[in-house]
Amino acid sequence: MERNKKDETATSPDEVLLTDARAATPGWVVATTVGVVILGLFITAAIATFSTNLRDEQRNLALDASVAESRNQVVERAADYDGVLLGLRGATVIGDDMTRSDFHDAVVGSLALTELPGVQAVQWAVPVRGDQVADFEDRVNAESDAARSGEESATSDYRIPASVKVHPPATEPINYVIDYVEPGAGNSQAFGLNLSGLPGRQSVIELAMTSGQQVRSGPFALQLEGGVEKPGYVSYLPVYDQPEVPPTAEQRTKKFRGLLIGVFVAENIFKDVNQRGEFAIYDVAAAGLDPELIEVESASAEMLPSKQGLLFESQSDLDPELSDAVWIETVDDRTWLVFYFAEDVDVGPSTVLILLLAFAGLVLTALAATLMWVAGRYRVQTANDMAIITKSAQQLHAMSMTDPLTLLANRRSLIRELSRLHALAIRQQSLLVLLYLDVDSFKAVNDRYGHKTGDELLTQFGERLLTVSREADVVGRLAGDEFCLAGLVHSEHDAQAMVSRVRQDLEPAFQLEELSIPCSVSIGVVVDDLRTRSVEDVLDAADLAMYEAKASSEETVVWFTDDLVKTRKAELQVLSWIGEAINYGAFELHYQPVVDVANGEVEGAEALLRLTPLAGEGVIGPDRFLEIAERSHKMQALGLLVIERAIGDLAAWRDENPGRKFKVGINLSASQVVDPATLQQLQESLRNHEISSDWVVLELTETVFVSNIEKIREFTAAARRLGFGLSVDDYGVGYSNLERMSSLPFDSLKIDRSLIAQITDSRSVGTIVASVTELAKQLGASIVAEGVETEEQARLVKDLGIQHLQGFLVSRPLASLSAAANTRLPDSWPRDLEIEIGQN
Repeated sequence: MERNKKDETATSPDEVLLTDARAATPGWVVATTVGVVILGLFITAAIATFSTNLRDEQRNLALDASVAESRNQVVERAADYDGVLLGLRGATVIGDDMTRSDFHDAVVGSLALTELPGVQAVQWAVPVRGDQVADFEDRVNAESDAARSGEESATSDYRIPASVKVHPPATEPINYVIDYVEPGAGNSQAFGLNLSGLPGRQSVIELAMTSGQQVRSGPFALQLEGGVEKPGYVSYLPVYDQPEVPPTAEQRTKKFRGLLIGVFVAENIFKDVNQRGEFAIYDVAAAGLDPELIEVESASAEMLPSKQGLLFESQSDLDPELSDAVWIETVDDRTWLVFYFAEDVDVGPSTVLILLLAFAGLVLTALAATLMWVAGRYRVQTANDMAIITKSAQQLHAMSMTDPLTLLANRRSLIRELSRLHALAIRQQSLLVLLYLDVDSFKAVNDRYGHKTGDELLTQFGERLLTVSREADVVGRLAGDEFCLAGLVHSEHDAQAMVSRVRQDLEPAFQLEELSIPCSVSIGVVVDDLRTRSVEDVLDAADLAMYEAKASSEETVVWFTDDLVKTRKAELQVLSWIGEAINYGAFELHYQPVVDVANGEVEGAEALLRLTPLAGEGVIGPDRFLEIAERSHKMQALGLLVIERAIGDLAAWRDENPGRKFKVGINLSASQVVDPATLQQLQESLRNHEISSDWVVLELTETVFVSNIEKIREFTAAARRLGFGLSVDDYGVGYSNLERMSSLPFDSLKIDRSLIAQITDSRSVGTIVASVTELAKQLGASIVAEGVETEEQARLVKDLGIQHLQGFLVSRPLASLSAAANTRLPDSWPRDLEIEIGQN
C-alpha cells in the first residue's frame, strides 16, 4: 500500500553572541559556545525527527483503520444490492396470480427503494410473441386506466404512462418486454421497453434463462428522465413456474415465466459510503484493462487518462496519482480499482514539544527527561487507539454473527459453524444430526398477547435449547420462530436418543410473566454422513422435514427420507396444475344430476371441479388437488373460477331452455366462507348473467363447521338474505352434529356416500340415517342421499323418506350442464320403485 508522507520541519532561533571585534574573546568561550550551539542543534534535529516519526506512525495507523473501514463499507454496500432481486423472487407475490398492485406492494415492502438509494428501478419483464404484442399493449393500457382511476393515482411513484407501446418494435419470435416498473416516477420510459430490441440484451436474457442464475450487464450509461446519463448496471434474475430453479437448461427454458430486473446507479450505491475520506471507483474491464493481469503497483493516472470506466467519484477531478491508498476489489464478478484519499490528520507538534525545542540547547538533562515523557505519552496514546480500534472491530464482528434477540448464533454464523462440523464429521467419520425446530405456538402467542410476550417466548425457547444441547453442539436461530440444533454422533441410534432427549426437555410449558404457555414444536431431523450432501443441502432437507411435521396432525418429529423429496415434487406438480387452472383456465366443471325420488325427474346438479393440465395428463380429480390447494391458499382463487364458470353455464342452459328452472350446487371451502369476496363475486356473477340467486345452492361441507362457527353463522345469514339456497354437503364424516347446525338457516342436507354405501349391510348405519332424516325433517330441511349406486340402496333411501338422491345409479358426473339436466333414467332403474313412487 502506498502512502504520501507529509514532512514536518521545526526550526529554533540561533542565539548569536556578538562580541566587539576589537575585544579579545577567550578561546574556551568560543569553543564552549560553539559546542553548546552544535549540541543544541543536534538534539533539536534528533527530537524533531523522532517527533515526525511518531506523527507519521500515528497517521499511518489512522489511515490503516480508515482504509479498512472504507473498504468494508464499499464491499458491504455493494453486496446489499445483490440480494434485492433474490428476496423478491422468494416472495409469495411473484406468482401466477401477481397483479400490478401486488408487484408495487412487494417492491415498496422490500424497502429496496428507501434503504438502497442505488436502486433506480425494479422491473418485471415477460416473454411476448410477435403476434401477442397488441394484446400485451391493450392489457397494460387497461391496467394503466384502472390504476389512474383508483387510489393508486394519488401516488406519484405508482403512475403509469397514459399510452404504452412496445418499443423498439418486436422483431424476434419471442420478445422480452417490460411489464411492471417500480417506481413509476422517473422510469416511465421503461414501460413497454422491448429488451430484445436493444443491442446485446437478447443473449444476456437467454443466458439468465438457461443458467438459472442472476446475470449482470454493464457498466454503461443509464438514460434517465430529463436527458441525464449516469453509469450503472442492470441485473437479470430469471423466474420460473416453480419455487426452485429447474435442474436442466431444457426444463428451465420450458418453465421460464419472466425476468426480475434491477437497474442500479453506481453513483447512488456509493455516495453515502465513507464520510471520512474521498475515493474514486473504476470498472477495470470497462477501462480496457485485463482483470487477471492488473497489479496495484501499476495503477496510475496514466492508465486511465480519459477516466474510462469511472463508476463513482466522491468529488470531481480527483487525481489517482495523489491517492493515499489503492486496492483491487472483486464484487459480484466485477473487478474494481479503488483510489482512496484520506482526510487530513492534524498531528503537528504540541506546545510542550515546541518549548522543548526552544530550550533544547540550554537544559540538556531536563530536555531528555521531558522527551522520554512525551515519547511515552505518544506511545501510550497510540497503543490505546489501537486497542479501541481492535475492540470495536471485534464487537462489530460479534454483532454480525449473533441474533440480537436470543443472543444465539444467527443464520450466517450457523452456516459457518455447520461447515466446520462438516469438515470435522468427515475427518472423524461421524454422522451429522441436524434438528430444524419451529415453535408452533409462537404465532398464536404473538397475536394474542403482543410482540413483547412473543419475543420473550423466543428468548426462553433459545435459552432452553441451549441448555439441552451438548458443549460441542451448534445452536442458533435461523429466522422468526425457526431454530437449529446440530451435532456429531456415531450412529443413528445415538441420533434417535439425542432427538428424544431434546423433545422431552422442550415439553414443559414456558412461564411468561403470569402466563403458562404450552410448548408445541415441529421438528425436522436429518442424519447424514455428508459424503453426498453439502451443508446447504442438509439444511434444506431438514427444513423440508420440519414443514412435513408442521403439516402433520399426528407427528411432531419427522425424519428426512428421499420419499419426502418425491412427495414435495409431486406437490409442486399439483401446484403447477393449479397455477395453470388459475392463469390459463386449464380446468373443467362436471355436473352430477340430483333426482327427485317422488317423480324421477332431475331437479338440479352439483358442480364438481376437475383440473385439465396443459401438458395432457388427463382429467385430475379433487382427491389429488383439493388438500394441496387449501394448504397453499389457492382455494379462494379456484373457488372464484368455479363460481363464474358454473353461473355462466347455468345462464347458457337457461337461454337454451326457456321456461324451465334448474338449480346448480356450488361447493364452498372453509377459506371461501370466511372471505368477504365470495359473496361479492357471487352477486356480481349473478348480475352479469341475469340469474336469480334462488337458482344457486351453496354447498358447505361438514368439515367447514370445525372452523369459526360465528363466521359460518354470519355467512349463512347473509347468503339466506340474498336468496341463495344452502346445503350441508357430505354430512356424516364425523366432525359435527346436526343439533349444532340447527341454528343455521340450511334448507337441505346431503348424507355422505360413506353412510349410503353401508346402509344395506349395517342396521346401525340404517338407524343413523333414519335418525338424521327424521331430525332434518323436523328442522324443515330436505334430504339428499349421495353415492347411490345400487337398486337396493335406492329402495332403502325411498323407504326412509329421503326426497332426493344422487349417484352412479342415475349418472356419473357429466362434462356439460346440459347433459346433466337432460339425464334420463336408465333401463336398470328399479321399476317397482318407479311404480311405488308414482303411487305416492
